Order: sequence, then structure tokens, then C-alpha cells
Amino acid sequence: MESCCLCFFSLGLAGCNTTHLHLGEEEVTTTNKNFCSTSTARMPYAQLGSVDVETLCCGNCFSVGTNGGTIMPGFGCGKQEVDGIAEELQKRKVTRGNIAQVQMQENLMIEIIKLSVQMDQLAKKEGVKYPPTQQTMEEVFGQGVQAPLGWNLPITALPQGDGSGALQVMFPPGVSPGQSVLVQGPNGIFSVQAPMEVTPGMVIMVQPPPPPMPGTPTV
Repeated sequence: MESCCLCFFSLGLAGCNTTHLHLGEEEVTTTNKNFCSTSTARMPYAQLGSVDVETLCCGNCFSVGTNGGTIMPGFGCGKQEVDGIAEELQKRKVTRGNIAQVQMQENLMIEIIKLSVQMDQLAKKEGVKYPPTQQTMEEVFGQGVQAPLGWNLPITALPQGDGSGALQVMFPPGVSPGQSVLVQGPNGIFSVQAPMEVTPGMVIMVQPPPPPMPGTPTV
């Protein structure tokens, strides 16, 4: 339809507009060509937004609508082809979006580890003890304030990505050899014992416990 309109309004000078769709590993590329111009647009799968099959002309024409534009193969008459493109784009969007989210989590954990190491070095340089003693806590913040117990927050585990179900656990600074730490997995929080050679930023692979049976109370 777009090709016909372009040809009509250009008095036939632009000819028929052709669109080439290429599904790469990380992004979708569309190339539009006619006698007057050529344009190429690229968009990562995670930025496609909603992928919807749109119906036009009283249900006789079909297209795929995304944030990157509209895709209408075969003048919009190929419903099966449109459904196939929409399904593939949706699958790649979800897959690549999840991968990008995992990569962002990994980068965030690395930055947190770096910041923790810098804080430890600064504390040693200035002679600041952490966790502080109970006496220091009460002197600074008042009576009854409890001193922190060190690293007691669950560590977020990341999936290995090879289909094995294994999780990557990165130990933060302050974890002692043999210490048990809490890990947040896909099925809940579980405990992992740090190896004797543990160092800040060390990564180990663990198998998460199976999900609880239906009706089993969770802690």
C-alpha cells in the first residue's frame, strides 16, 4: 500500500518501493529502496516495543506494527507471512531483552563490587573499622542502636545461560572462608557456603534447590 501511494504521488518517478527485512543477531534492519532514494533503519530487538499484527481495509490487509515502524509484506495480503514475521520478532525481542537484562545485572554487580573494594581501601586508610563496634554505634547514633552484622543481604544469582540450570554466585567483599551467605535464586532464597579460597568478586557455579511443592509453606 505504501509502495502504491509513493508511486502515485510521485507520478511514477519513484517506481515501486521495496522493503528488505533482515533479522540479525542483535537488531532488525529494514532497507527501503525506490528509484529516487534508499534508506536503512536499524533497531535493537529490546527496543521494538509491542509487536502487533494490525488489520487494515476491513480485514483484507495485514501488517506488523512495532515502535520501529510498520512492516507490510506482499502489499499486506499475506496473513500467514505477517503472522510469521510477528512471531519471530516477538521471540527475538523477548530473548534478546532477557539477555540484555542479565548483562545489565552483571555490570551492576561488578560496579558494586568495585565500589565495595574502594570503600574497604578507604576505610583501612582512614582507620575506620567496619562493621563498627556496638560501643561506636551507641556513641554516634544513641543508645539501643544495633551494629550491622556485616554482609547479611541475599546475593542475586545470575543464570548460566547454557540451559543447565546452574547459577553464577559472585561473593562480595567481607565474606569469610566457609561462611554461609544467602543467595536469591529463581525459586527463592537459599544458602551457599563460601569456599576456603574465597576472594572479593570470586564467582562460583551452584545448582539451585528445586522449587517447593504446591501447598508447601515458604519462609
